[in-house]
Formats: sequence, C-alpha cells, structure tokens
Amino acid sequence: MEDIKRRFANEIAAKLAAAPESDAKSEMIEELAENLAGRYADMTAGGMGPDEAFQKAMDELGSVDELLAYLAAQEPTGEAAAGEQGDWDGLFRDLGNAAKEAAGAARDFFHSDTVQAAVNEGKRAVREVKEQLRNMAGSGWDGATVHIHVDDGDKARDFGWTNGGSDEEQGIPSQGVQCLDVETTGDVEIAVDGDAEAAIQVEGSRSRLNVSVTEDGVLQVRPLYTASSQFFTFRGVSSQDVTVTIPARLWKSVRVSTATGDVDIGEELEAGRLAVQTASGDIDCRVKSCQRAEFRTGSGDIRLEGNAAQVQAETASGDVCLEGPMGQVKAATASGDVEMEGSVWKAHVKSASGDVRVQSMTLPAELDLSSKSGDVEVRVPDNGPFRVNASSVTGEVDLRPFAQWSWSGEADPNAPVPRYNLSSISGDVSLDKY
Repeated sequence: MEDIKRRFANEIAAKLAAAPESDAKSEMIEELAENLAGRYADMTAGGMGPDEAFQKAMDELGSVDELLAYLAAQEPTGEAAAGEQGDWDGLFRDLGNAAKEAAGAARDFFHSDTVQAAVNEGKRAVREVKEQLRNMAGSGWDGATVHIHVDDGDKARDFGWTNGGSDEEQGIPSQGVQCLDVETTGDVEIAVDGDAEAAIQVEGSRSRLNVSVTEDGVLQVRPLYTASSQFFTFRGVSSQDVTVTIPARLWKSVRVSTATGDVDIGEELEAGRLAVQTASGDIDCRVKSCQRAEFRTGSGDIRLEGNAAQVQAETASGDVCLEGPMGQVKAATASGDVEMEGSVWKAHVKSASGDVRVQSMTLPAELDLSSKSGDVEVRVPDNGPFRVNASSVTGEVDLRPFAQWSWSGEADPNAPVPRYNLSSISGDVSLDKY
C-alpha cells in the first residue's frame, strides 16, 4: 500500500510543480495521495486491474487550479495572489457570519433588473445548447438518461432527462419520480412549483453536482466527488449549496443530509416521509402536509410549520419550534427551548436547560413534558376531563387555573382519560386554559 501511495504522491507533486515547496504543499500531497490510494484499493478489491484503477483514481483528483490557488493563498503574499484569482474570490474566506451576510447581500442584488436580464439570457443559451445535444443524441441513446452540467454565471446547474421525454422547463422530467434524496455539504433549499407536472430544477453553487434518477424513481443529488473537493470540504473552505425545485404533488419521501449548511423547505410540500439532518445548521420547514417528519441537528434550530401526523425533532444546542396541527410529537434538546403552538394529540418533550411551552387548541390525549433547569408551561382548552401530575424540586408549581376548570360534560366511560405529566427540577411548572 505504501508503494502505491508513493506513486500517487509523485504524480500529484508533478501536477503541483508550479507551486513553491512548503509545509502546506507537502501536507496537501500527503492527504490527496492517501485519499486516492484508498480509492485505488476499493477499485482493485472490486476486480479492476491495477493500471486501470490507478488511472481512474487519478481522474478523481479534481481541479489542479483550485489546489494551486489554495497553496498560493497560504504564502506570505497569499492575499495578493488570491486577489488575482477572480474566479476563486471567496474560496478561502471564513464561512462564518461574514459569509452569510455576503450571501444575503448577493441575493438582494440578484433581483435587480440588470442581473435578472443577464440570467435570462444565460438560460436562453442553455436551452439552445441542450436542444442541440438532444438532437445529436437521436435514437442512438435509446432509453439513456442524459446529464449535462452548465456553468451559468456564478451558479452551476445540472440538467437531466430521459431520451424521448419532454423537457419544456429545461429540467428533469418529474414523471415517475417519487422520492428526493439530497446529500451535500452546504445550504439546501427545497422549493415547490405550483404546477404538478413541472420539471424538476436542480441548481448548485460553484462545485458540480451529480444528479441521477434511479430505476425505482429516486432523484439523487450528490456533490461531484473529487479528492480536491474533499480536501477543501474538510478544511471548511468549500461547500456545495443546492436548490431543488419540485412539482407540487405528494412525494413518497424527501430526504436531506448536509454537513454544515442550513436547510429550508417550501410551504407547499406534501410528503409521506420527510427526513432532514444537518451537523451545525438550522432546519426551517413549512409544509402543507407530512405523514412522518424527522429532524436532527447538532447545533442549529428546528422549526416546522404545517400539518404533520408524526414528528421527531432532536437538537443538541438549538431551539425547537412546532406550529400547526400535530399528531404524535417527540422532541428533545440539550440547551434550547421547545415551543409548540396549534394543536397536538400526544407529545413527549425533554429539555436539559431550556423552557418547554405547549399551547394546544385541542385537548391532548397525552403530555409528558420535562426540563431540568427550565420552566414547563402548558395551555389547553377547557373542554374535557384529564388528570395532571405536576412537580418541581426547587421551582413553583401553579395549577390554580386547573382548580377553576368549568367543563361539566359527561365523559365517555370507555375512553381513556388524558394524563399529563409536567416536571422540572429547578424551573417553574404551570397549567393554564384558553
């Protein structure tokens, strides 16, 4: 293995000969060689010949220009060198708040008439190129799926269609596509087109994307793998933002996974299952309806607005906010607040150091709410019987509104009486009514 790794290192060093020797260059060569050696091992283990596997691995090195630009930025005069590389402006900037502010300003500018006209012209050129390629394909590509990557200004787009299918919107025909599966490292936006027959549009920033449709109708969106892109991703100087626009109809499954980005999902989405995961970004979803919603983030907030039958939301240090009619809810956060507003059937909520607030316009069948050092507050309507157990070790327990309940109807003797468990160790616990 060391011999093949050394061979990769020699090849990479030859491609990076234009960069002066430095610790950064040596580290880069070492990491890239190890990465490609791993790919080589996978391919040879799968039965590929050594020479073919070596060449295919080298083909996955990625952009040498990006690697050289990165090395130039590591030199003492790196700022000037990077400034001369207009195409890579921003590649080496910090991806914190400054980057988010810049992105917001760019979005505002993007709506100007001048820029929009340029974008429309770019789209027209893309349509012409695609039409030519479609004509070139002819019947010789019977049943094949064609994917084309086009750089359109600051954005890169991947288009795909099956030979013979309509592509009037210059996107991927949505017929037969039932599921969406997105994996990337940056921000993800899922937008919904009001036209149920609209083509699917996929947009990504700078880095290229792999877009494909499986035989069982799953649209997969992935960053185009290269050793160099992985090198930049691990250092936090590169990420792949993705926007996918899908037609407004019921989707069997929508899955989104990103490393460090935010996830935004449009309000007209209808999905059987919605699963979203991000390591350090926020999750913001406004859905029309969802049978099962699963959210997980390490250090971001989770917000869901809409109609959901089952919800599971977990975050380590963010808040959880749920609005709308909810069925069964399980939510947990270590240091954030959990807020629910609308209606809920059953809710199991835990927070280590945040507050828990539940306001339900309908009488829940079951509530189990707890916080170690935060407050627990519940507000429900006065329209049925229930039992409540409320406790706090060092905080106050306020059940005075419960003592003044005015409901006087007859309970169904065969129906279970709702039970509410409300507890906190050092926070206050209170129950109120509408």
